[in-house]
Amino acid sequence: MFGIGGLAIVYFIAPILDNMLAKIRLRYISIIFGILFVICLSDVIYSNFHPNIGHGITDYTSYNSITNTTFF
Repeated sequence: MFGIGGLAIVYFIAPILDNMLAKIRLRYISIIFGILFVICLSDVIYSNFHPNIGHGITDYTSYNSITNTTFF
């Protein structure tokens, strides 16, 4: 199913989106790109100062117990 979905995107959906994007002026595409870039950059900066921490995310005791076991 994943392969069929990928083929559908490449052969059917991508040309439709390409035709739609070709109708939009370059100025508007540049504005949309700038807005998305600022949002992504602000997310990276915020995540750098406020990382995801908590039980199950930075729980290193379970990680250490797995890595200290021997398989032989």
